[in-house]
Amino acid sequence: MDLVKLRSFCKVYEHRSFSKAASSLYLSQPTVSSHIISLEEELGVKLFDRAKRFVIPTLAGERLYTYAKELVFLLEKAEKEMSLFQNKVIGKLVIGGSTIPAHYILPRVLKNFKEKYSEVDLLLEVDDSYNIIKKVSKGEVDIGVVGVKVDEFWDLEYEPIVEDRLVLIGKLDVESIKIEDLKNLKWVIREQGSGTRSFMEKYFLDLGIKIEDLDIAVEVKGTEAVIKCVCEGLGVSVISYLAARNYIKTGVIKEIKVNGLEMKRDFYLVRHKERYLFPASRAFIDVLRSLKQKGNS
Repeated sequence: MDLVKLRSFCKVYEHRSFSKAASSLYLSQPTVSSHIISLEEELGVKLFDRAKRFVIPTLAGERLYTYAKELVFLLEKAEKEMSLFQNKVIGKLVIGGSTIPAHYILPRVLKNFKEKYSEVDLLLEVDDSYNIIKKVSKGEVDIGVVGVKVDEFWDLEYEPIVEDRLVLIGKLDVESIKIEDLKNLKWVIREQGSGTRSFMEKYFLDLGIKIEDLDIAVEVKGTEAVIKCVCEGLGVSVISYLAARNYIKTGVIKEIKVNGLEMKRDFYLVRHKERYLFPASRAFIDVLRSLKQKGNS
C-alpha cells in the first residue's frame, strides 16, 4: 500500500467527499478517485459506498482508517522532523480563532507571517472559544487564539497576548446608565460557548445579576450578527470594543457607559503542552507575541 494513496483515503474518509479531500490535498478529484480505486483493487475490498452527494465508508473502510490514520500521522511527523533538521519554516499550519480574534486580530497576524514565511500553507478555522480549545486538545488545530481558558482540558497551556475590553452598545439616547438599569433593558446576547458571553456572565454575576434576570430579545451566534441586531434596535449588547469600534466611531451605534462597571479581558494563545513545536509553529507564536510587545496596537 502506497502512503500517498493512504493519505488520500484518510482525507476522503474524514471529509466524506472526494472533491473536498482533493481540495485539502491540493490534488485533482480524478487523482484522488484513482488512489481509492487502486487501493480497493489492491486490497480486494470496497472501501466506500458512493452516493450522489457524499460517500459512506464501508465496514472495511472503517477498519482500514484506524490503521491508515496512524501511518499518515507517522509520515507527517517524519516530514516535520526532517524539516526541523533543515531548520526551514515550511509545511502546513492550522490556526484556530474564536470569533473576535479570527475577525479582528488574526488577519493582520496572518499577513505579517505570510510575508516572512511564504512556504507555509495556512488554514484558519473559525469557531467559538470552547470548540477551538477542544480542537487544539484533539490535535486538529496547531495553535488557537481564544477569549477564555477552559480548565477541563488539562493538556493545554495558555498565554495572554492581547488585552480587550467589553463595552455596552446600543441605540439609547443616553451616554451612561446605572448598574440597576441593566435589568430594564432589552438584550441581544451571544450564544453559550462564546468567550464574550462567558465574561459578560462573570462580570454580571459579580454584580448579582444572572443572565436569566435579563429581558433577552434574541440570542445570536456571531459577533457581526449581534451588532446588526443592535443596529436594528432589537436591544443592547455587551461586545468586544475591537469588534464595535468602527460602528461607534461612525455613530451607527453608541458605547454606553455603565457607572461603576469596567469589563476587561485577555485573548489567549492556546497550544497543546505535549505536542512538539516545529519551526512553523514557533515562528507563528513569535509573530503573535510581537502584538503584546507592540501594546496590541
